[in-house]
Amino acid sequence: MALRGLARQERSGKFLGIEAYTLLHPHGSSHGKTRIYRRAYFEHPNYVPWIDQSIRVFREMENEHDDSFIQECGTVIIEQSQNPTSSDPAHFPKYCQASYQSAKRHKIPVEFLNSSALKDRLPQFRLEPHNKDMVGLLEPSGGFVRCQKVMAAALREAKQASHVEIMEQTRVMSLGCIPSDKGGKCTIELRVQTANEKEPVVLTTKCLLVSAGAWTGQIFPSWAPYLRPSRQFAAWIPVERKPELYSYQKMPTFVILPPKYHLPLYGFPFDDDDEDGFHKQIKIGIHGRDDFISNPSANPKQVSAIEQSEFLHAVQHAFDFDQLHQRGEDSSLITPDHAFTEIQTCMYTMTPDTHFMLGTPAGHDQIFCVAGLSGHGYKQAPALGQMMVDYALGNDMSHWKLDFCDPKRFCV
Repeated sequence: MALRGLARQERSGKFLGIEAYTLLHPHGSSHGKTRIYRRAYFEHPNYVPWIDQSIRVFREMENEHDDSFIQECGTVIIEQSQNPTSSDPAHFPKYCQASYQSAKRHKIPVEFLNSSALKDRLPQFRLEPHNKDMVGLLEPSGGFVRCQKVMAAALREAKQASHVEIMEQTRVMSLGCIPSDKGGKCTIELRVQTANEKEPVVLTTKCLLVSAGAWTGQIFPSWAPYLRPSRQFAAWIPVERKPELYSYQKMPTFVILPPKYHLPLYGFPFDDDDEDGFHKQIKIGIHGRDDFISNPSANPKQVSAIEQSEFLHAVQHAFDFDQLHQRGEDSSLITPDHAFTEIQTCMYTMTPDTHFMLGTPAGHDQIFCVAGLSGHGYKQAPALGQMMVDYALGNDMSHWKLDFCDPKRFCV
């Protein structure tokens, strides 16, 4: 998204994008077709203006490309409550309470669903035997972004600009700073290894923007202790019974905190507009598995049998497979092969407080880095891209209110 923004700055110089893999690859954190967006942010209310800007950009891109990139279908947070019949916000459980406070501050419409309303309005979810204790906070303006379509469109825009170039299959081996003879800004020197060259290629620039995901700690070792890459996965479940209930016309995106599972689950209704074989399949993932990856480049794409069993166990806290599948009498035992049509891996890069790290690494005043998005960054991609554009062009950054994401809270 930063390259898309820079492609629109024709009078501001030339820009180069460097990608370690091929474009639109599945090795990082931005594949998998869809991402949830929600405005009533429980993580921190300061994210809300960023997501609002991002939604405006997604809509702008829809108009420019005559395509559908963002789907409003609502987003619901479901969790156990000590006061499941009370509609007093003071009695809302933790995540519903934090989301409500963001919604109140930014005037975002939300609706509280007590246990009875939740069961009646959203029969798709498996809430038994805890139904009497489960409540929800529904944000009608939430939904999902078709992330791969957005990225493809943004890259098309960037590649069409004569002052933008993209190098694929190019890895940054090292970076350094060459002091200026005149006492001005230094020159940043990058040594990169391309797929077509035996020897490293040296590139120089006056400004560097870095969005390297799980690989950030390798580029900036001082940040590495505060960036923890972890292995995640999401899967698609075919819907054979009452599929109309699981369409985005009837079902919102969701975050569920099952009482008897230690991590939240998140997911999507099926996308009526999907043309790539995922029609009539809902998507679900586990949020925040603490499966540390020491080398992001070696994260296996194959999901092991043990991981599949773990995932199946988790998903059954949110969905009843008998309610989804037409199963015969000889199919009483649910297996991953039967439950899921596909499971994909991705990575989170977590910070200790789950807030982003946005700023300049120590000793690199001409570098702006976006890192540690902690599993909730894609919906903010247009805003983060514009931050990078503003930094590259020397624009005022104060309106972004980045203090709560300042890397100095962890490291100097």
